[in-house]
Amino acid sequence: MDYRNGLLDEWVGTSVRLIELGTPQTPDDAAIEGIWKEPGSVLAAHPLGTQTSIRLLESYDQVGIIVRTLEEGAPRAFVLWGAVLNIMGGFETAED
Repeated sequence: MDYRNGLLDEWVGTSVRLIELGTPQTPDDAAIEGIWKEPGSVLAAHPLGTQTSIRLLESYDQVGIIVRTLEEGAPRAFVLWGAVLNIMGGFETAED
């Protein structure tokens, strides 16, 4: 099933302001490594407010969006539509 949105199509490859559900803290590398060592373990965090950021929108589909920070070589992140509260594009960010 192909999911397309004309407005999002215009924003792909550009900077967007993203407001998404946030968590109290991001697990550290040791906690994440523990999940790989013990696949039955679970890390839990309850949503706590929102976080707003400027991100590069790389792509989207019916499940969510793929974004990354504006730094060169930054890792990509997948955000489910259920966590996206607002996404707005169509503006330029200051670049050196």
